Amino acid sequence: MLADQTKEEVRRLLLEDKKLKAIQYVGTTHKVSLRDAVRLVELVEQEVFPGVKPRRLSSGLPSIFYWAFGGVGTLLVGIAAYLFYSDQQSIRHYVPVDGVVIENRIDHEGMASPTIQYNWNGQDMLYYSRTSTNPPAFDQGEQVQVYVNPEDPTEIMVDSFVERFLAVVILGGIGAVFLGFTFLFAKIFS
Repeated sequence: MLADQTKEEVRRLLLEDKKLKAIQYVGTTHKVSLRDAVRLVELVEQEVFPGVKPRRLSSGLPSIFYWAFGGVGTLLVGIAAYLFYSDQQSIRHYVPVDGVVIENRIDHEGMASPTIQYNWNGQDMLYYSRTSTNPPAFDQGEQVQVYVNPEDPTEIMVDSFVERFLAVVILGGIGAVFLGFTFLFAKIFS
């Protein structure tokens, strides 16, 4: 228990909304652990503010983390879900066609983007992928399945993990990490 003089100083600090200072004061005056100092100050706090649950020491920072990490995580997972949903809807309406990789364009950083030739209604067409990988995702001459939009045959989707799902996995994964940190912060600060 606290001496009357210490208790009075803790009351004064609590009334001035300086709970952290009160805990520091009790810890140094009585040479107790931080946990014990918090417990002793909260006992005095219950006397000063009867019926009121002891206030947390946060400066609003945990709340900011909840909103920031939770918001970003939810946004990224939502975008990933939308991309996945769009992919699945497109595949239902697109027509599967065989294509062949005729070349891998290599940029100045050594990243390869395939050029795919496919036939639509007797006409040879080319698709220049904007997805770059190192090493190349496809070998030159490799057969690939593409899905062609029948309303606009220049719009296609290559049936490969990199082309269809890489963005979904990256955004969903990062979003899941952010949401994981949100739940971790909730556990730590509650």
